[in-house]
Amino acid sequence: MTFFRPFLITLFVGCIFVLSINTIIDPLRFFSDISIAKYEPQTRYRYPGIIRNKDFDAVVVGTSMAQNFIKEDIDNLFQVDSLLLAIAGGSLREQSLMVQLALSTKKPKTIIWEIYDGALVNGVNEVRKGAGFPFYMYDEDLFNDIFYLFNFSNTVASIEAVGDFIIGRDIDNDDWKTMDFHSGKFKHGCPELMQSQLRKGGLLSEKKDLQIPATDIRLNIDRNLLSIVRGHPDIEFVVFSPPVSYAFQAMLKKRQPGKFAAMTLAKDYLYPQLLGLPNVSLHEYFSEHTMVKDLENYRDLMHFSAELSHELLVSIQQEKRKVLGNWHENLLKHNDELSNYPFERVLSDCLSYSP
Repeated sequence: MTFFRPFLITLFVGCIFVLSINTIIDPLRFFSDISIAKYEPQTRYRYPGIIRNKDFDAVVVGTSMAQNFIKEDIDNLFQVDSLLLAIAGGSLREQSLMVQLALSTKKPKTIIWEIYDGALVNGVNEVRKGAGFPFYMYDEDLFNDIFYLFNFSNTVASIEAVGDFIIGRDIDNDDWKTMDFHSGKFKHGCPELMQSQLRKGGLLSEKKDLQIPATDIRLNIDRNLLSIVRGHPDIEFVVFSPPVSYAFQAMLKKRQPGKFAAMTLAKDYLYPQLLGLPNVSLHEYFSEHTMVKDLENYRDLMHFSAELSHELLVSIQQEKRKVLGNWHENLLKHNDELSNYPFERVLSDCLSYSP
């Protein structure tokens, strides 16, 4: 008994310390935006606090291909007060959770949703692997907040914030607007884009092709996208496919035909249903040749520059690539043309290019 008493006292004091410091410091700015903590670089952990504590009437969601937009561009073009909530490598499930949190918090009037085909062929419940996904930050259950307060990494972040405050280190309270903007961090065009592509894992491998059941694809789209759009007829949804480089698309079709077929099936299922909804405008850029065939626009085979991102927003706002009734014919034509594109030669020339 004499052994357990000091142990229990220590445990109790430790719990009070952890609870107190995480409540007061609020290291992820989850409860309020008044904190001495810097903004968390991991978007999945930062965005819930942003949604809860910032004013907005529009959100932008999607993958890292929607992270090069500038808030002021979106606000001016669409006459909104937006939050940029795109997630690098975000599955459709993660994007759906983000949208649902925004809807339950302040109900935006406009949702601009970048839909990369690769996210459509994820599993219906797929989220980030590794450190996991903080589901407790995306629901309305107050009891789940205990996972935020009694959290080792959050406690470390709180202690670091106190240390930064003591030594007088400045905190930029506006950097949340541009933290994920990646265009200025990389060079675009040849040969840099190929060097970047090779560093991040190289070209697509036939060994990593996927065979995805059509039922799984439809279930993912139904639960994580269509249910939200249909459930909120009073909200405007601006949905667009990003301008992934033509070379990447051609490589995907040849080297991973199973995944390419699944992505085509996903579009075949999704597009006609979105076109039938009055609160949706659908815009397509995977076949916009002036964008996707110019490798000078890219830092790797998927991610494009801030300049092209701006051009993309202007085009969407002006409805230059709005999907119409002949979309399926155009899709088949685009897929056929990809088969004849000499992507190996194009990429080889890009890698050896010397300005």
